[in-house]
Amino acid sequence: MNEQTQSYSHPDLAVRHSYPVIFKEEGFMAAFNLCMKTLPYMLMRIGAYLAFTIAAVIWAALCFGIAYLFSGKDDKGGGGVIFFIIAIGAPAGIFYWLKQYVLYMLKAGHVAVLTKLITVGELPAGINQVEYGKKIVTERFAQTNVMFALDSIVTGVARAFNGTLDWISNILPIPGMDSIMNVVHKIVDNATTFIDETIMSYTLARGDENVWRSSADGLVYYAANVKPILKTAVTALVIEYVITGIVFLIALIPAYIISWMLPGDLSSFAWVIAIPITAGVRAAILHPIFLVMVALTFHKNAQNQPINLDLDQVLTKVSDKFTKLKGKIMESAKPAQEQIS
Repeated sequence: MNEQTQSYSHPDLAVRHSYPVIFKEEGFMAAFNLCMKTLPYMLMRIGAYLAFTIAAVIWAALCFGIAYLFSGKDDKGGGGVIFFIIAIGAPAGIFYWLKQYVLYMLKAGHVAVLTKLITVGELPAGINQVEYGKKIVTERFAQTNVMFALDSIVTGVARAFNGTLDWISNILPIPGMDSIMNVVHKIVDNATTFIDETIMSYTLARGDENVWRSSADGLVYYAANVKPILKTAVTALVIEYVITGIVFLIALIPAYIISWMLPGDLSSFAWVIAIPITAGVRAAILHPIFLVMVALTFHKNAQNQPINLDLDQVLTKVSDKFTKLKGKIMESAKPAQEQIS
């Protein structure tokens, strides 16, 4: 069997996977060092963010300029405003879909490369990491809509399960601290942003031909190891918030320089350039680092671990999406069964 299509999936055994975990270090610096090995992907991701941001700014500026030129004095600019709203809104859906598609495909390829480094330690010889990531994602998921559907389902199941965890409320066991507890729950809820990609990493590492099945098992393994995984995820998210704030403050420097160079009315809006710069750095550089932190915790704890079928039942009870996911397993298995018969 080709290395790139190697399967470590054992859906009928107690331990559902047998993939190796070569990279056993944990923590921020370990994740940072691993991500630096995927620098081409990180640069591509930030380049994509900047390209879409620049395209959006140019289009908005063009629409604003045309609207300004055709605004009549009699209508007090009303016609120009209507034109601007239509010109900006009409292509917004297509632009948003294209942006999400490109960025998601880059993210999925990046996760594939990171997973290979975690489990094997190196990529196959004779192929660059961008081509490898693209090949693996295409082989495993076949259709992009499958990845999008899995992403939504996994996030929903993880959030539903997290809502049943009583010990989260005991993080700050102080009477009268409801507002702080709401913040804690919000942070835990936001931390699931790392979980869907971690389950994708598990699916890619396991190499199951049925990605719905491996994703369902991955969620059960998440539930079995939720304390260490969520602890890492929350820690990563808090650090990400702090670093994002610092990046935003740094990004304000070029924003104010641009603001100083722009004429009159436009100068007060130039500072918003710091927002897309910060968003790009956060998504393309910071997020992968913190994702790796969570993924490393997941892979380390799930290795050689028998699946907990009781937790499978728990997830079925707390989330309709998990039931939907299990239904997809059967749907995906039908063609193979029909061929056998």
